[in-house]
Amino acid sequence: MRHNIYTLLLFVLLLTGLPALAQHQLYQSGQLFVQFDNECSFDWQHDNIQRTRELGNDFPDLLQLLQTFRATELKRAFTLPNPRLQHIYVLHYEQDQLLKDELFQELNQLNYVRYAERVPLYHLFDCTPNDPLFAQQWSMTNTNMPAALELFLNGNTCNFNNVPICNEGVVLAMVDDAVLTTHEDIAPMLWVNPGEIAGNGIDDDANGYIDDINGWDVAFNDNNPYPDVLTDTHGTHCAGIAAGSTNNGIGVASPAGSIVQLMAVKTASFGSLVAPYQGVQYAMASGADVISMSWGGGGFSQTYQTLFDVAYSMGIVCVAAAGNDHVDIPMYPASYDHVISVAATDNADQLAIFSNFGTTIDIAAPGVDIMSCLADNNSAYGQMSGTSMACPFVSSVCALMLYLNPALTPDAVLSCLQNTATDVSALNPDYVGMMGAGVVNVQGVFQCLENVPIVGFSYQYDVYCPGQPIALTDESVSCQISAWQWSFPGGTPASSNVPNPTVSFPAGTYNISLTVTNVYGSSTLSQTVLVGSPTVTLGGGGNIVEGSMLSLQLTYNGSLPYDVTYTDGTDTYNINGINENPYFFSVTPSDTTTYTLLSANNAFCSANISGEAVVNVLLVSGNEQICKFGNVYGNAGDNGLNRLTSYNPVTETVHIGTGDPHLTVINTASGDVVTAKTYTGLDWPGINYTNTPNGDLIGIRSDTWGPNSKWYANRIDAAGNLIWAVRYEGAGRQQVPNIIPSIGETYFIAGWYNNYGGSSDDFGVIKIDGSGNVIASVALNKGDDQMGQITPDGMGGLYMIGEVEHDYTVTFVHLDQNLAVLQTHQYIPNVLYYNEGRSVIPTSDGGYALTIYQNTSGTSQYGVLMKIDAAYNIQWVKRFSPAVAYTTCYPNDLLEDSSGNIYVSGDIFLSGTNYRAFFAKFSSAGTLLASKVIANAGGTPINGRYGAIQYNPNSAFAPMILGAYIPGGPFGQHDFCIVRTTEDLDECMLADFALTVIDDGWSYLPLTMADAPISLIAQPLTGTTTDETINRQSDCLDCVVSNCTLACSFTVPATDICSGSSVLLSADCSGTSYLWFVNDNVVSTDSSFTQFFGSLGIYDIQLFVNNDTCTVMAEGSINVVSASGDAGPDLIICPDEQGQLLASGGIAYNWWPTAELNDPNIANPIVTPTISATYYVAITNALGCVVMDSVDVWLAPPPVLLPLQLDTTICQSDTLVYQIWNGSPISDYTYAWSPPTGLSCTDCPNPTATTNSSIVYTLTVSNSFGCSAAQTFTVNIDNPLVTTDTLFQTTCLLLEVGYFTDTLANQYGCDSIVNRLVTLLPSNADTIYQTTCLPDEEGVQILTVPNQYGCDSTTTIITELLPSSETTLNLLTCAEDSLGTVTETFVAVNGCDSTVISITTLDPDCPEYKVVMPNAFSPNQDGINDVFFVRSPDMATLYIAVYNRWGQKVFETENITGTWDGRFKDKDCEIGVYVYFTSGTFTNGEPFANKGNITLIR
Repeated sequence: MRHNIYTLLLFVLLLTGLPALAQHQLYQSGQLFVQFDNECSFDWQHDNIQRTRELGNDFPDLLQLLQTFRATELKRAFTLPNPRLQHIYVLHYEQDQLLKDELFQELNQLNYVRYAERVPLYHLFDCTPNDPLFAQQWSMTNTNMPAALELFLNGNTCNFNNVPICNEGVVLAMVDDAVLTTHEDIAPMLWVNPGEIAGNGIDDDANGYIDDINGWDVAFNDNNPYPDVLTDTHGTHCAGIAAGSTNNGIGVASPAGSIVQLMAVKTASFGSLVAPYQGVQYAMASGADVISMSWGGGGFSQTYQTLFDVAYSMGIVCVAAAGNDHVDIPMYPASYDHVISVAATDNADQLAIFSNFGTTIDIAAPGVDIMSCLADNNSAYGQMSGTSMACPFVSSVCALMLYLNPALTPDAVLSCLQNTATDVSALNPDYVGMMGAGVVNVQGVFQCLENVPIVGFSYQYDVYCPGQPIALTDESVSCQISAWQWSFPGGTPASSNVPNPTVSFPAGTYNISLTVTNVYGSSTLSQTVLVGSPTVTLGGGGNIVEGSMLSLQLTYNGSLPYDVTYTDGTDTYNINGINENPYFFSVTPSDTTTYTLLSANNAFCSANISGEAVVNVLLVSGNEQICKFGNVYGNAGDNGLNRLTSYNPVTETVHIGTGDPHLTVINTASGDVVTAKTYTGLDWPGINYTNTPNGDLIGIRSDTWGPNSKWYANRIDAAGNLIWAVRYEGAGRQQVPNIIPSIGETYFIAGWYNNYGGSSDDFGVIKIDGSGNVIASVALNKGDDQMGQITPDGMGGLYMIGEVEHDYTVTFVHLDQNLAVLQTHQYIPNVLYYNEGRSVIPTSDGGYALTIYQNTSGTSQYGVLMKIDAAYNIQWVKRFSPAVAYTTCYPNDLLEDSSGNIYVSGDIFLSGTNYRAFFAKFSSAGTLLASKVIANAGGTPINGRYGAIQYNPNSAFAPMILGAYIPGGPFGQHDFCIVRTTEDLDECMLADFALTVIDDGWSYLPLTMADAPISLIAQPLTGTTTDETINRQSDCLDCVVSNCTLACSFTVPATDICSGSSVLLSADCSGTSYLWFVNDNVVSTDSSFTQFFGSLGIYDIQLFVNNDTCTVMAEGSINVVSASGDAGPDLIICPDEQGQLLASGGIAYNWWPTAELNDPNIANPIVTPTISATYYVAITNALGCVVMDSVDVWLAPPPVLLPLQLDTTICQSDTLVYQIWNGSPISDYTYAWSPPTGLSCTDCPNPTATTNSSIVYTLTVSNSFGCSAAQTFTVNIDNPLVTTDTLFQTTCLLLEVGYFTDTLANQYGCDSIVNRLVTLLPSNADTIYQTTCLPDEEGVQILTVPNQYGCDSTTTIITELLPSSETTLNLLTCAEDSLGTVTETFVAVNGCDSTVISITTLDPDCPEYKVVMPNAFSPNQDGINDVFFVRSPDMATLYIAVYNRWGQKVFETENITGTWDGRFKDKDCEIGVYVYFTSGTFTNGEPFANKGNITLIR
């Protein structure tokens, strides 16, 4: 075991004008500041006799001092009339290194000198290297690079000979298209593989690559990263930005250009990237510290994410360009976790017009018009633009940081970049929060760098033998360590000053300390080394089938190699020269065997030995012994029992957590003690245990009740050896824990937990992994909640039972495997007593059984058994207790047998210290079938507690395993007993004990519980495993032995089956128990079952069948195959384009989603995407196997168009020489101009156009995804009118008429000569006649309006009044209601109003026909006005209908003598107004009709 310990010293922040790195001159030579008392005044020069005489008279001691140290001048330092500054002087003296400190001390001793100090030497924080193109590298000034160089060079005025030597150098891998490694500014910085010998054809450093001296070409798998063609300049340009040699007098500079080592990794074949992940892999394998990646795309890959996760775990800083399409969608690899995503800015610190942006950006850096190396030749330089240029700049800064502090992690590097970045939000209001932390600030990152040593050292083993040499390895991290000082008190030697010394000690424990020193300070680390006998521990064990092999494990804490001798109890075996830790070896026992170590040693001393491994062998086709028994176990210690936990029906073992020893394992088939262990250093490590998949145990317990009691857990292997132990630290109280398995290597621990404060408790549950770490948690709260036991739900979740103490209720809760609440229920008795929920199990009918402790606070305390159905409704409740009053019946365990009977165990308090451990059997309907207590061999009940129970469904002879705690047993303080018996509970250590059972009234209540996470952290504990002896007293034993005549087999499908299929496996024999294994895992205990096969491969199947006499085995196998279909390659499709999916490998296909596919049921549908999406396909092969695969279709962004100049127009005689756009190309973009006429280039972004004729230039821009967009630039030629042409014009004004010749300037500034003939347009006068019906519109109106030529025209409008008329009509009528005069207005034929007056009088010749009816009636049977009627002597027919106010018809008749008596449906109608309708004819045939109201009164 290696000890890697570092001590982290204080950060030295560069917050002042002095770099923390500084060892250069800090103070001015020959000068001191001196402050005198206020009464002193001086102005002295050594060559001024008068001033010297004056100073000697007033201050002779000062003058003597000045002359002794050859001072030359003493004068005021400040002229500002401020009293605090007036008495500060500057003293000049001749510099003498030997005398300056003495002068300084002598001055400070003068009583009128307040202080004397040296004058600091300050200088500008700027360093400009001598690279000639540095002035064109605006990226350097925008990121404060000159000031950063000043800090880096220790303030020595840009002296690059003063570069600090901090380590062997930082390797920056440029993973790009290619790198021109011979370029004059790159070649000096190339990485040279230190582990490789050039040209020998051997992979000397074993990194998987032969002769990789400066890098690798993954495209062609060779060691030449040189460009295929010199136009592949992208990677060379990026390499110059990241590692261009700084201050070499040529080319450009870079942030890390004085210290970095550039690893060139070529990933392109003639410009196209080929598997860039292989380039990243090469950089990782070859020791890169920083990986720079100026490439990417929109597709996510889990494989790439895993690759960068691994790089992150190796401490490699990965940096990538964000992309050049000015979109806010994630690009990869920049958007992967653990990759720094870099956006680009221009020289105004604004987001570049092409740069991507968004929340995935980490940092921004210069990326527009960046000057760097080109691949055209070895001395070519030029500008390029893109996030591809910003990425290597940040990579270079990261390399500089790692050079100064190699201990920085990738997270620390990113944090430093972001915390010190320049905030440019105000300059980019549209991109706030979408440019990362801002623009990288190189000067600022120095604030994050530690400059004091980080000391560390290691040694290899935990324990060394006396006198054995201990090799120590210095692992300190620092810039320029100057000294190592080792101290070995008690060792030989006692000290050392070499980096990696060797020391030895006699037996004992010793401290080793190392102090490392560099120019900035020192730091010390001490470690303890143990010298004595190392220890070898044997572990492993488990269950195997007869004839199988099992691996055992040796763990060792001493130096390698070592030898061991072990035994299986019969033979002795040797293993020599073991050079691994841990070490595994195989055994093949023929019967259950315990393996132990006899001796162990290395070359220097003998080792202590511990541990054992028990291998249980399942015997097949032999005779079998099955027993009933009753045994008491114990020794002189405390051997109490609480639960029978982690029972294994296959191995027939049960694990008992006791006080002393801590763990006892009993074989419940024979009653034998398998093992007993004590764990020194752990106080009672486990009360309850559960099995793990590999045969280990995990146990739990809690402290004694108290405000800060904690839960504890430990893991023990099958042989009883302690693997780990933890205590769960956190606020609150933890008590009474349970443990059960969840899914795989995860487990639930649950109990009382005080999570909400106060004195009340909650239901607390944590989920742990196989190492004890907390991976999920929850606390549930209703009131004062106290939990009982928990039970697995069979789906990875759990059931739990408990109480809400102050509500008198019992709670039942169901949680899923993630601790989400699925069900909460509570039950309350009809008579309110204190109730404590104790245990819960699911039952075979789909319901549940619950046990409850009920305290009536007066008489007896009862046990309660409740049965509820699958819908949580109460089926029955039984309350049980001894027939004796003032007793307590406390349930403990609960289970159901294969017949549906329910067993309850626990203890009964009788009086004083007199208890009985009881066991009760109930039918599924709640009938008590048996009740027993623990007794002695003579059948007399004895003192016993904590009755516990387990059940083996595979044993028909004696399936019940009972346990109890025996206070004051035969062996010591407390013992325990184990009873193996039948389902009727008829073994000799059991006696009848009468229980009274009554029905109990309970009700269901809904329940809501608050939930919150638990904050618990597993703190490691240590302990030592010690073997213990447990005595056994057998009170009775009844065994049977049967000969085996059982034969059994099963059949499997004859052909391959598809992945995802289910197969019915069925035994062809009859047994009492069945045990099925698939690939050594137990999958079923039924005679037949259906097994699901989800993964590919061959599955070995074993069946063990027992008939209570013997066990036989049958074997078979199944080959699970799958379709080999492939969804095809991912697609990148440009906007408004289509692509074709290309699946293969099947006979049928089903794609989804289907919305943008032309046919989802073919192998190769056409997709027309509107958004990026993942398309899934189910591919079915000829066997019917279905494989699922997917393909990503990424809708690529369009390219960013260039901000071209506006279209222009020139005069006919001119020639245009015009640069259409002034800027550098965006990296990874291509440009195509057409037509080529007059252009200086057709494939660059910024050609010069020379033309004297009209032309339209079209620029087609394509990005790296192949998406194109076009834009145009137009040159127009202005053609002026010539003098031979005449322009004809018209006018309405006589003064403008004539023939003219004009010279004009058009809108483009070009001259144009125009002849104009201007003629007069006609004007006219018209008269319009019209009529009106309105008198005020009559008359003559004269208007002036434009005519059709736009000239004025006079119009006269004459309006005449039309006549109106009035007519009187005299009319006769027989209808009296039509009499009178009516005046009406009509429109006459001329459109004007016409009045008609109608006068209607009664015709004297009309007959007098009329009807009469009342307007009210009172139907009160007084004979007066009792009915409503209609009457007329001349009436021939009649119809009457009456309606109430709601429109309901209440009366109707056609009888001419009919009447309404005010009733409807034989009931009196209410008082009110009703509406009537009447119609009919008179005797002369004339019709009549009337409508009116009739009032009903009473």
